[in-house]
Amino acid sequence: MNKSNHLFLLITLMMGAATTCPAPICPTCISFTGVSDTATPIPGGTGTFLNFLGAPSLSAGNVAFVATGSGDQAGVYVSNPGAPIVPVADTGTAIPGGVGNFVSWPPSPIISGENVVFVGNGSGGQAGVYALYPPSPIIPVADTSTAIPGGVGNFVSYPPVPAISGENVAFIGTGSGGQVGVYVLHPPGPIMPVADTSTAIPGGVGTFVSWPPGPLISGETVAFIGSGSGGQIGVYVLHPPVPILPVADTSTAIPGGLAAFQYFTTLAMDSANNVAFVGGRAGNVDINPQQGVYKLLNGSLLKVADLTTAIPGATDNFSGFGSVAIDPGIVVFEGFDSDFRKGLYTDLGGSLSKVIAEGDTLGGKTVSALRFQHTGFSGGQAAFVAEFSDASQSVFVATLSQAPCPQS
Repeated sequence: MNKSNHLFLLITLMMGAATTCPAPICPTCISFTGVSDTATPIPGGTGTFLNFLGAPSLSAGNVAFVATGSGDQAGVYVSNPGAPIVPVADTGTAIPGGVGNFVSWPPSPIISGENVVFVGNGSGGQAGVYALYPPSPIIPVADTSTAIPGGVGNFVSYPPVPAISGENVAFIGTGSGGQVGVYVLHPPGPIMPVADTSTAIPGGVGTFVSWPPGPLISGETVAFIGSGSGGQIGVYVLHPPVPILPVADTSTAIPGGLAAFQYFTTLAMDSANNVAFVGGRAGNVDINPQQGVYKLLNGSLLKVADLTTAIPGATDNFSGFGSVAIDPGIVVFEGFDSDFRKGLYTDLGGSLSKVIAEGDTLGGKTVSALRFQHTGFSGGQAAFVAEFSDASQSVFVATLSQAPCPQS
């Protein structure tokens, strides 16, 4: 394998297994291209990458990821097709509007086109949401000197996963005294609250109290999972100027299930404002546990896969689900087998197929772990981190298609 900044590994698989397709048209053809690995020199640094933290984000072929090297080297990096990997921010980058340099990054930067947003930390409790709009330098979206809109005092911290669409940024910010909310910036601003602890829960009782994962944004539309008191939780969408609306909550019947949702864990949204999520409910003496991947298309809530769904190419059913991504209307998701081995699966073409799974061979090595996130699927491509049995790691892009496949 070429160990330069861009690897030129290309492996073509059909249904995640064979190297050729047995028919002129195959249901899902998948090719894998390496982006970076633990033999890739650190741009602007010394030595090679040692670890890829979290999961990469993908937009229009551009990949953003957090990686570390020896001697406390770390940074946010971007790979654009046909160009060398470049640092967005590393431990040699001055904190805009702050003091000193960045020292760490939560592992999930998000990319939209060539624009990147991330949460960065510095010494002395410095933290903020920062955006890069090339060719301009990094700017702070919000940091610990930013007043909380509609609140008291300044933000004090930022959960790790912001969102970006074009130049619009959404994030969760917290303040003193239990202040927390979802906020959005449409440049040039100002920052506006989408929902905070004073916002009434649509279709519920009282106000929101927390937002488990980060928000999503597409254009001016913002989606998030929000919870309230008394076990209230739901998936909500704001389509300005329409008020916040529930997509699904604890009064929503589970498609193909036997009761209503009790929880929601992961969420994704595409450019057409379709959403996908993982949700379910605990079992009891009358009903088995229910969990699945669901998507809302054209106002219809549809099941993609649940605990009764057979795993493509395997003999058992899914035992659980992790991250999910959608674009445009097509879903890629993490699914687990009965031994809790993770795989990536897609509903491209209307039926499920495997992209890659732990235990598979990729580039001549055995995959021991996979990492994928809600912005890891764009334009028919899925980006993920693969860890291998020899302790090496790589960032890959899988290209999914239903075009005619080459014959042996």
